[in-house]
Amino acid sequence: MTLLDDVQFLLAKYHIKPRRSLGQCFCIDPFLLRRMITYSRVTEKDIVLEIGAGFGFLTRLLSDVAKEVITIELDPKLVKAIKEILRGNENIRIIQGNFLKIHLPKFTKIVANPPYSISSNLILYLFRLNFKCAVMTLQREFVQKLTAQKGSKTYGSLSVIASYSAAVKILEDVPKESFYPHPKVDSTIVFIKPQKPLFNVGDKRLYFKMVRRFFTHRNKKLQNALKFFIRNESNIANDAIKILLKKFPYLESKVYDLTPEEFGIISYKLYSIFKEEKKSCPNI
Repeated sequence: MTLLDDVQFLLAKYHIKPRRSLGQCFCIDPFLLRRMITYSRVTEKDIVLEIGAGFGFLTRLLSDVAKEVITIELDPKLVKAIKEILRGNENIRIIQGNFLKIHLPKFTKIVANPPYSISSNLILYLFRLNFKCAVMTLQREFVQKLTAQKGSKTYGSLSVIASYSAAVKILEDVPKESFYPHPKVDSTIVFIKPQKPLFNVGDKRLYFKMVRRFFTHRNKKLQNALKFFIRNESNIANDAIKILLKKFPYLESKVYDLTPEEFGIISYKLYSIFKEEKKSCPNI
């Protein structure tokens, strides 16, 4: 039997209909699953996190080489199924819930085919966590945004935040036929390795927030995006904002034309300004 046969059998057995709203596409290429494990170099010392368990095909393969596998699945029907399918595998922990909302146990690596509908929030969340590396299958268009350089049409907040937080490497493209049902989009496997920041931004959360807000005004000049951001994030009066803006470089540049390092310079200046504001108004 092929993995496609297995998926169709299990869908019928557990009365499950794949829900596109949850991004439920099951990988039916066993060689792809094994390559993902090879890419991640999982060893018996690793605690591996899997996001989106499906029917546990990748979960079981991971359990053969890892110390422990923590797999998170939102769909209660799938959780019921994989608890039966993987019964007896003592190094597998199955957690039902929304990955973005639950408390995560400690882990060292991520190997997963997560639902594409949560890709953006998933990546931003992962960039706040501590782990060795991640190997994931993501929507190809999303990966292009993640790895885009300044000057590219796909360059945006994800590109800037990713370049600050991690080294992202494209490993291979994945055909739609590797999944059932076939997704409407193409896929790509990426390797993500968190890295030490290459420049000082003052406060990482502020930097992330600033970059995301700025790119909602991507075609505006920096001075306009800055004015909106300072007004929304502080109690600084408009007249004072006008004076503060003169301290910033790149004011005439368009948001989309700034490099990650230049965003870092802006973020550090904002961090210093907001820090001084809190000192002068400690109850704010």
